[in-house]
Amino acid sequence: MKKNLVIKILVVLIAAVLWLQQVLLKEQTDRILIPVKYLDIPADLVVSTDTVPLVPVILSGRGLNFLLLKFSEIYFEVDASNYHYGKNKLIVNETNLIIPERMSLEIKKIDLERINYITFDRLITSSKPLEVVFESAADESYFIENRITNLNQNIEIKGPSELVNEIQSIKTRKINRKMVENGKIITQLINPHLQIELIQNNVILDVTQIRLVNRTYSLIPVEYPLDKKITIIPQKVSVMIRGPQEVLDSLSTSNIRAYLSNKDINRALSSRENFSSVNFELPSGVKLIEYTPQQIQILSND
Repeated sequence: MKKNLVIKILVVLIAAVLWLQQVLLKEQTDRILIPVKYLDIPADLVVSTDTVPLVPVILSGRGLNFLLLKFSEIYFEVDASNYHYGKNKLIVNETNLIIPERMSLEIKKIDLERINYITFDRLITSSKPLEVVFESAADESYFIENRITNLNQNIEIKGPSELVNEIQSIKTRKINRKMVENGKIITQLINPHLQIELIQNNVILDVTQIRLVNRTYSLIPVEYPLDKKITIIPQKVSVMIRGPQEVLDSLSTSNIRAYLSNKDINRALSSRENFSSVNFELPSGVKLIEYTPQQIQILSND
């Protein structure tokens, strides 16, 4: 039984080898797309992005040569030293087709019906504004408080004018608060296109880290409409606020307004307890943490 199985496998292998030999030795004709390489391109020019870089060529030869072709480099070599901005006549023929000598392939036809010219664009350098991308909304809020002082940077890029003119900004990779070291962030820039060259790959962001502190201010008078015939107890409150130290250093009780509105007073007088909470107006950039007392008693003088 084992002997019969071995014989069957051997027969299959021999048949596969014979079939493969026949395929590799048989004459074939195939249409191959061959790239073009340009030599001595003028320093201020670059191949336009909308140019088709492959030339269809019909080749004939043994199957073995087509198999080797898949693992070999084959291309048209074109002298571009005299090319100019815009459309240029594309001339390729058998003489500038670079193909390994060991391959015996016959060129049947070079199809240039659709690809008879090559377009060159100007290579330019331009500055684009930096666009910082944040990892999360919380990180964005952090960097609003802790300002990035050099946001208005320009990044130099180089590439085809067609592409460069379409680019509005150069984005950073996403940044977060954990990346801040010694008041700086070093982050990579994202290249917007393969044909664009970034003059620099990284950018340094200067972060002014704000020291937030809590501070208490006492004896702030509680204001209320003077036309109201009322008495309030107590007439002053204390507040604890949080904000940048340099902001709080310049504050005094006169910068903090505590008040009762008509609506607060009417609501308190119509209730059984006659108590109301207090409203506050604070300078920009600071936050109310707490105040005492939490309730103001309002008594009618009628």
